[in-house]
Amino acid sequence: MGKTKETLNPNPKLSQNNSNVRALWTPQQIKIFCEACVDEKNTGKEYPRIKYKHKWDTLKKDWITWNKLKGSETGLGWDVAKGTIAATDEWWDRKLTEVPEAAKFREKGLDNVDLLDIMFKDTAATGNLAWTPSSGVLPADFETPTGNSASSLEPGSSIRDVMERVCTLDGAEKGSNLYLMAARIFQKREKREMFVVMKEPHLQLMFLKNEAELLGRHYFTA
Repeated sequence: MGKTKETLNPNPKLSQNNSNVRALWTPQQIKIFCEACVDEKNTGKEYPRIKYKHKWDTLKKDWITWNKLKGSETGLGWDVAKGTIAATDEWWDRKLTEVPEAAKFREKGLDNVDLLDIMFKDTAATGNLAWTPSSGVLPADFETPTGNSASSLEPGSSIRDVMERVCTLDGAEKGSNLYLMAARIFQKREKREMFVVMKEPHLQLMFLKNEAELLGRHYFTA
């Protein structure tokens, strides 16, 4: 018998305390949902969050909490077994006093962080993550064009153009880990323009892999 394919339809289950139906999501279904959101964000389609708003809001809340926990501190270790931050008991006690809702991340970190970063980076948050289109202030790692941005943009370096090119590279097929890393890397204009200027596929692939390695190193050492 063939293996059952996981779908994006969570199974309803009755609460023990009442008859309200709640959806139970498996880790694989959550990953599928996140990948769908990222893919549709990059292609300009409507987010699946319209249909699954509650899950979107829950993931966004967890993402904000995770980033508040990490803050801007550097030099933290990584517990591979638990998939979370490796730090002293004193550090955890201090941070959980500041962010008590992050207690669940002490034993297990946030899943799908790369995908959630792409989903929520440009949405309103709290504290150091706060940003809205009307705030008049761009986050530090957002591009800030000078002069006439439309005329100075390297031809073919829009997010859509670059991501379509990425899909043609070996190992960067749509939905692959490298593709998802590219979706985050190429949110920055200068990265997209450098990628386009290189022209040759093998150079573009080398550039993308190098940037992905640097980004991955940042996640596990920051």
